[in-house]
Amino acid sequence: MMTKVVPMKVKESIMRLRNKHKTVRDISQTLGLPKSTVWNIIKKKESTGELANRKGTGRPRKTSTADDRRIISIIKKNPQTPVRQIRNTLQESGVDLSMTTVRRRLHEQRYRGYTARCKPLAGGKNKMARLQFAKTYLKEQRQFWKKVLWKNETKVEGKRRAWRGEGTGQDSKRTSSSVKRLPSSPPLSS
Repeated sequence: MMTKVVPMKVKESIMRLRNKHKTVRDISQTLGLPKSTVWNIIKKKESTGELANRKGTGRPRKTSTADDRRIISIIKKNPQTPVRQIRNTLQESGVDLSMTTVRRRLHEQRYRGYTARCKPLAGGKNKMARLQFAKTYLKEQRQFWKKVLWKNETKVEGKRRAWRGEGTGQDSKRTSSSVKRLPSSPPLSS
């Protein structure tokens, strides 16, 4: 649970009211703060003599901003790079990280791991033919399409994972391709 940081002006006003011999309850009601917050600020001032928060509280990050940029650049070059491989690459340069830390850095940059979308492997000539087909039959009625025999001969070999940012789902780097296999013809007898 994250705690609210009390601004320095509020802390100073608490101490001003305390110096005017106001009670903790009166200060709490005047400033609209919980009594425990007022009490803790007064005790801190009495024990340390300071109102400012200590710097550097919490565990320091394992990665620098340069390491974070390097992780992102690896993913941008090849979105299907496994986290283990990214970690090993960073270990070679002297940065010792866990795979969880690498995942966290990717999530901070809004990259998520998904199964890569499977799209047919189509060359330029095939893409043009598909586009022409779509334009030709664009306005056909539903009855026409019910008569069409659809045949799927796509062979999909395993699922591949890819890291994707927002709006990059159809990017060719982040998809895996499927290959159309022609049915094998029976051997010719001589």
